[in-house]
Amino acid sequence: MHKLNLQLNIFVFAFACALTIPVLVQQGMFMDGVLYASVAKNMAEGYGSFFEPRFSEVGIAESPIFYEHPPLVFGIQSLFFRLFNSHFLSERIYSFTTLLVTILLFRALWKEVSFHIKGIEKMDWLAIFIWLTIPLVYWGYQNNAQENTMGIFTMCAALFTIKYLFRSKPKLYWPILAGIFTFLASYSKGVPGLFTLGIIPIHFLVFRNHSIKKYLSSFLIIACTLALCYLAIFAYEPAREHLLNYVNLRLLGRITEYPTVHSRFVILERIFWELIYVAALAALILFLLRKRLKEFNWVSSQKRFIIFFFLIGISASAPVALTMVQKGFYILPSFPYYAISIALLVAYGLQSRLQTIKNEKKVSNVFTIINVVTFVTIIGISYSLYGKFNRHETRLKTVEQIKKHIPERSTIGIYHNLWEDWEFQCYMIRYGTYSLNYRKLQDYHLTQDSVPNGYTLIEQLPKYQLYRKNSIEL
Repeated sequence: MHKLNLQLNIFVFAFACALTIPVLVQQGMFMDGVLYASVAKNMAEGYGSFFEPRFSEVGIAESPIFYEHPPLVFGIQSLFFRLFNSHFLSERIYSFTTLLVTILLFRALWKEVSFHIKGIEKMDWLAIFIWLTIPLVYWGYQNNAQENTMGIFTMCAALFTIKYLFRSKPKLYWPILAGIFTFLASYSKGVPGLFTLGIIPIHFLVFRNHSIKKYLSSFLIIACTLALCYLAIFAYEPAREHLLNYVNLRLLGRITEYPTVHSRFVILERIFWELIYVAALAALILFLLRKRLKEFNWVSSQKRFIIFFFLIGISASAPVALTMVQKGFYILPSFPYYAISIALLVAYGLQSRLQTIKNEKKVSNVFTIINVVTFVTIIGISYSLYGKFNRHETRLKTVEQIKKHIPERSTIGIYHNLWEDWEFQCYMIRYGTYSLNYRKLQDYHLTQDSVPNGYTLIEQLPKYQLYRKNSIEL
């Protein structure tokens, strides 16, 4: 069973690589991922700082300082830009690294659960596999979603909270660590990173095997640790200024000003469709293993673990419905808990079935061959796709053409209609550090139609025309 289990774990890792690497080695990315990478790149190159991150000269929402999110993710990602010298793979390597760390945290969480449910010890790969089959999950890692980093911190907070609640001899520093990681999660993405505070109330609702005093004390330790972390932030003026501006300008202001959906329940529908396929897969496995599952003693505590993790998933995703600003990737940090809940339904029956395989060595060898073929295929496909365009080919080629004529870190004038092309703006910053400015004319001008007086055409680009002011000496 050990050799087969090893090959199953390798298979899941190969599956994760197959879903992400062939896409990550190509140029082009979802706009938000390029935006985050641009801010991190600027920080790494000294344009802006940790508490004053910058996107461009004009900035976003009329502010030169980037207040769209707390700065932690950009600070961490900027280290990868320093390490890889702002290579186009920098943010992609970072995103893949967050995937690997999340997989390790999955294993740690599953280990905690398996202490209390016997017969599922070797099935952590199943939970990871279920999680990876959720379409939005691998999309997030293909596109440098900010939730990838926040999800690491929320899983750490959940892990230490669960250890404290379930271990017979809990350590006092576990809830302190849970509080620190809750702070790091919220300092990555804001309010959504606080959902792990709900784990203790959820445990009380589902298990109720501790005194009210322990529930309250553990919650207070986590909450006080979180509060102390934010007090430390407020004690430092640049950090305080950035946080207050984030809350006032972004969190409170834009949530009501810029709704992205017509109904609060859109996100609940998205959760349903993201989980329907893995739920159907679990139902099929349950049906096929129904005889095995009859042998399983479904005691109350085992059912409660399934409910417990499902409710954690709900606590991480359903609050998005409270606002009219909803995007699918906001719920990415909730999927590990849904995946564990679904995996717990079938883990015992599947492990029991695997233990009775007569030709285990033969099955293991089959998976070894599958794994080798998979890795060779991934390497071959990734090599053939390396540097090619996954999306936005015209915009990316336009940036490369502009770099032939204009020094990097220049400001280029545009008309306001071009300002709304955010994909192009992000690529201009990411690959040329070019700021676009519609407020006043610059030495260089990019346009689709009318030409300012006193400018000469440099080059006809695929979508735009690039002009230079006549007074500039060549």
